[in-house]
Amino acid sequence: MNAARPLLVMLVHGIGPQNAPAQSAFLDRLRDATTRRLGEIGKAGLASRLVIERADWSHLFPERIDWLTHLFPSYASLRFRSRRTLVMILWLALIPAITALGTAEGMTLLHPSALGWLVGTIAGLAVAILAAWCLIMPLFPWGHLLMFGRSFEANTASDVILYGSDEPRRQIRDVVLAKIQPYLSQKYAPAGGARECLPVVLIGHSLGSVVVYDLLLGISARMSARKVTAAQRELSAVTQQLRGTAGRPAAGAAAAGREAGPRANLEERHAFLQRADDIETTVCPVGMITLGSPIALFLFRKPSILDRRDLWEEACPPPFQATGLQGRLRWRWQNFWHPSDLVAHRLEPFFDQGYPPSGGRLKFVEDVKTWARARDPVSAHGTYWTNPAVLRRISEHLADVLVNL
Repeated sequence: MNAARPLLVMLVHGIGPQNAPAQSAFLDRLRDATTRRLGEIGKAGLASRLVIERADWSHLFPERIDWLTHLFPSYASLRFRSRRTLVMILWLALIPAITALGTAEGMTLLHPSALGWLVGTIAGLAVAILAAWCLIMPLFPWGHLLMFGRSFEANTASDVILYGSDEPRRQIRDVVLAKIQPYLSQKYAPAGGARECLPVVLIGHSLGSVVVYDLLLGISARMSARKVTAAQRELSAVTQQLRGTAGRPAAGAAAAGREAGPRANLEERHAFLQRADDIETTVCPVGMITLGSPIALFLFRKPSILDRRDLWEEACPPPFQATGLQGRLRWRWQNFWHPSDLVAHRLEPFFDQGYPPSGGRLKFVEDVKTWARARDPVSAHGTYWTNPAVLRRISEHLADVLVNL
């Protein structure tokens, strides 16, 4: 490679209003951290080859921005949220209070005091569990956790429905593909006679992780040449339709007006599919990073693969399939997840069985548990942008790719 042939790092964010400044600051810090890492290992000159882009599609589907406010207007009230938070704290305080009362009473009734402490603690816990089951549980999760539950529903379950629909999926992918397309001319031929390609590390947050996984599947299928991809099939069909409309005899003004709309839609679809086909043909994924990923939720909607644990076979780029290595470059997919993030799920159990076929201890997906303070499960979903450990691991990953590519 030379300076004109970059390693492209493409970040795709999730749905809804985005904290664009936080994501931009994260990417700036990522560039700086990668440059420092390259300098530490004596490869500072490689930093000029790093190109980082963010595919911003937050302008799509603006009706979702005030989703909860429209459905539950009281959510917008600070007084309402404060009251609910206070009630939650009071209910949570009941369990240790009941246990403490039971312990204190046991110590006064039984001797020696250690026996009284043990019996009192057990009795206190039993009463607390009964109180939680009979009194607190009917109100707590469905009442005062409602705003967390509704936020999870709006930002996770509905994302599955949205991206599973053809037109929204096309609009999202079109923005991402348009961001990649300007770099397609900057491909290079790796050693060993492999095809010319543009090396890319894909980064996806939330629903964006599903988008980049979708790209990975299509690109890997096209690289393997084992089957015709969905984009190829649809491109062929749309091309035939366009040829058919072009070959029709001239019609009157009224008929021409009626046909203009459908033909314009076909041309728009053809341009999108051509872009997708070009990218599937040219882009070579050399790494993947997912943050707060709901990919497992999308897999759950596909009964045919629920029992599989070797999904790497469809997703793995062919150069990494045999040994997990391409020359000195190792395939890495790091999946960062926060235990309190309701959207994030582990992925190792679905992808790693039998990878690579040659044996060894490499993983196709590496689950990385993160820790950061979060006031609630929803805010935990955004902790990745400011977590130093996440930044360090990703920068080391990018430096390793630049050195060994």
